[in-house]
Amino acid sequence: MSRVRQSYCTEVGDSESEDNVDNEQVSFLNDNVGPSKLRVVSALRRVSTKQSPYFKAFYKHFPLELTLDTGAEVSMIKASSADYIGVTIKKSNHSALQADGVTPLNIVGECHFTLSRDGIELQLEALVVNDLDVDILAGIPFMSSNDIAIFPSKHKIVIRDKVTVMYGSPNEELNSSNTRVRRTQAFLIRAPSASSVVWPGCYGEYDIPSEIESDCILAVEPHTDASRTKDWPSPQIAQSVAGKIRIVNNTSVPQFIQRNEHFCRVRLTTTIDNAPEAPDNIRDIKNNKLHRLHTYFPIFQTSLCRPR
Repeated sequence: MSRVRQSYCTEVGDSESEDNVDNEQVSFLNDNVGPSKLRVVSALRRVSTKQSPYFKAFYKHFPLELTLDTGAEVSMIKASSADYIGVTIKKSNHSALQADGVTPLNIVGECHFTLSRDGIELQLEALVVNDLDVDILAGIPFMSSNDIAIFPSKHKIVIRDKVTVMYGSPNEELNSSNTRVRRTQAFLIRAPSASSVVWPGCYGEYDIPSEIESDCILAVEPHTDASRTKDWPSPQIAQSVAGKIRIVNNTSVPQFIQRNEHFCRVRLTTTIDNAPEAPDNIRDIKNNKLHRLHTYFPIFQTSLCRPR
């Protein structure tokens, strides 16, 4: 068996190069077989990749990202994420292997808790593992018990035929945060139509303006004017889920929220993977440790917002 390598050019005058690998074909020719029985096999040089479907949901006031995996027979949660949100971790006799079917996963235990999105409760039973590169890997049991369907070609997730969640983008390269800068204004958050009290350690749920993307990271700051002098909520970064944010009362006193009160402002943020070098005095405060990875910076632009 002799191997014949053939390259085809797209235009007259093109020479064989790596730029023409998509047009390259490899032929296998048996010395005893005529040209009419020549078998041509295409040489594959590129494999397309697509982002796994995902959506965000709340556990109490914690926003969590769930990555859906139709090939997983069990759901898993990262141990550090389980500790952070404070779920109860029980001992487990389960064992699990990685995708190669050989390498075992380091299982810490198991947990059972309820998530929520758009008023729908989602039950999650998951193994707690150390070596996981996402917060939650939701497998077939989770999708089946909560009636979740995926439409990858449309970048769409449907929950119980009621809620539709769009994930990713057909043009991820164009929408990358590394290729554009967005200028934004401050948006006022209005309290619900009924007065409420947020007790210390509890949280309130509030709608974000419809002009803002439903699932995004926001910079929250208190809103003060002649009628309001409270310093709650404190400046913080919050993740919105399905057009809502949950803000915890981290003070020692109850917070009374009047109906339709404008009690805080939010601004859109952008992610900077390569943050600029900090000044020497800031670096000294951080004990010479500069936290640069995925630091969120609110982009400020002064604007005038009046109640409607």
